[in-house]
Amino acid sequence: MDGRVRLLVNERSAPAVNESRHKREGREIPKTTIPNKSGKDLIVYRYRDALNFAHGAGLIGFDTALVPELCDVPGNHYVARAIAHFADGSSWSGIGDANPANVNRMVAAHAPRMAETRAKARALGDALNLDANFADEFGDGDKAEEAITFAVRATPPAQSAAVSCEGCGAAIKDSPNFSADKKADYSRRKYGKVLCYTCGKAAD
Repeated sequence: MDGRVRLLVNERSAPAVNESRHKREGREIPKTTIPNKSGKDLIVYRYRDALNFAHGAGLIGFDTALVPELCDVPGNHYVARAIAHFADGSSWSGIGDANPANVNRMVAAHAPRMAETRAKARALGDALNLDANFADEFGDGDKAEEAITFAVRATPPAQSAAVSCEGCGAAIKDSPNFSADKKADYSRRKYGKVLCYTCGKAAD
C-alpha cells in the first residue's frame, strides 16, 4: 500500500453541483471567535460547520495521506496532505501539521489524526472560498483549547424575534445553521406563508 487513504463521503451518489459554492454572500456557515495574543479576537470557522456546508455544495470525498519526508515520528510531528473532490470535477488540496507544541494535551497523542483534520480544513477553505481561518489551525497548548471553548460558549448567536407557524401556531426557533427569520423568509418564498418544518412537509 502507498499510504493513501480514500474516504468516500457519500457512496450512493454525488450531490448536485451547487453554483453558490464560491459565493460568500447569503450563505450560512457559522463563525466563532478566539482570543489572540495581540488582544484582538480572531474570527474563525469550525471544521465541522464547513464540512456540513460542503456536503450540500457537491463534496464527494477526500484523498488523505501523511507526507513522510516532512514527518518526524520520534518527535511526534506529523504533516498530512488532503485533496477534496467535488461533483463539478474540481479538486482542492491542503497541508496540515500537528505536534505537541501546537495542539492541546488531549489530542497530543493523536497528532497524525489532527494533522489530517487540519489538511482537510485547509482544502475546504480554498474550495469554499472562505474569508477566515479555522479554529482547528490555531494551537497553543491547553490555553488555545480553553480559549476556543470559552469563545464558543461566551458568544451565543443573537436570537430572532418570535416567529410562529401560520399552519399550527408552533414557534419557529433558531437553529445552529439558520435563524428563525431565515426559515420564515424561505417559507414565504416557497409556500407564500410562514410554515414550520412539519407543516411545510405536509404542504409539499
